[in-house]
Amino acid sequence: MKYLKFLVLLIFSLQLMSVSAQKSSWKDSLDINVYGYVKLDAFYDTRETVNGREGHFLLWPAAPDYDPDGVDRAAHGSFNMLAVQSNFGIRVSGPRVLKAKTSAKIEGDFFGQMNDNINLVRLRHAYFQMQWKSTDLIVGQFWSPVFNLGAFPNTISFTTGTPVLPFSRNPQIRVIQYLGSFALIGVIQSQRDYPSFGPNPANPMSSIPSSEFLKNSGLPEFHGKITYDYSTDDMFFKAGIGGGYKQIVPFTESPTGYATNEKVPGISATAYVNFGLAGWNLKGGIVYGRNATDVMSLGGFAVSRITDSLRAYYEYTCLSSYSVWMDMSQKIGDWNIGVFAGNVENLGAESAIVGNIWGIGNDIGRMYRVAPRVSWQNKNFRLAFELEHTAASFGSPDENGIPQNLETVANTRFLIGAYYFFN
Repeated sequence: MKYLKFLVLLIFSLQLMSVSAQKSSWKDSLDINVYGYVKLDAFYDTRETVNGREGHFLLWPAAPDYDPDGVDRAAHGSFNMLAVQSNFGIRVSGPRVLKAKTSAKIEGDFFGQMNDNINLVRLRHAYFQMQWKSTDLIVGQFWSPVFNLGAFPNTISFTTGTPVLPFSRNPQIRVIQYLGSFALIGVIQSQRDYPSFGPNPANPMSSIPSSEFLKNSGLPEFHGKITYDYSTDDMFFKAGIGGGYKQIVPFTESPTGYATNEKVPGISATAYVNFGLAGWNLKGGIVYGRNATDVMSLGGFAVSRITDSLRAYYEYTCLSSYSVWMDMSQKIGDWNIGVFAGNVENLGAESAIVGNIWGIGNDIGRMYRVAPRVSWQNKNFRLAFELEHTAASFGSPDENGIPQNLETVANTRFLIGAYYFFN
């Protein structure tokens, strides 16, 4: 009996050692890399601006605001310095699972989600990736597919051209199928830090961003894209085109207290090209958005028909915008010089507006930005300067949501950025 107990104990011990060895085996195969940078931005604006995070995320100059003497109260300068863009992350490469290479990434910064929690840690990316021979699967929070990773401006400003370009990160499931130099991309996603604008529950005639509007529709966003990527030792060429669809529900309870679920559709379309040769790079693109406030584009939606005034039942029409942009740069030794230029225009609504408008930038008829830059980098230290000139034309929306009697004002931002990279 003693020998039997000893045998059972021995077998149990060997099993534990086997399990422990297996665990150590896959844990030992993990390759963990910490990366990031410390950055300080110092900037001066010649005018008040519409912005986020204490001026760091600049959108456009503030609209004219005249006092009783006819003096524009927004026509004054301001200065600030912030280090909240400083960034950190962890990359992990792991063992093969289902014959696929596996990896994961978690990245954050100190940007917060709004001014009230600036300086607090914010989740930027958190996803895992599985890579087969010609198929990739990405699951987690990652760049929105309308933010084209194949071509985006190399601005010093953290906005990366917003609102001329879309900007968003979303929880998503992304599948990429490679076909030689081409790739087909399909994405379903929700909204988190960059949600659609809609009615404020506390004041239904005003707008707030909230993920509830998409959630209440019962469907995720859908996106599709096709890209082309060709390169040699001396040059590269990238191009892509894609589009997306979503629908939101502004009210589940009408302003007069009745149940409702009228939906507002929204679409987006984008295309880009990116060409590089011998340190020289030229890229650009076009963007169209209908009710694309979730990617910081001008637009929204409005009441186009009151179907029941007692119950406050509405039908809606979407407000659209389109933009074009280009970015050119040249690397010369440790120096990099470049310029970004872009224009966005308010296209108004599909149908006549008979009620309230919800959205952002609906009093802007058009806006342009020109931003030359120069940077110097030595090893892991970079010093950069950018002059960002943004002009916006403001007016009162007509029955189709297009601002009339435009008045143009401009802001010029002088920006210095200092970086220290670690990897």
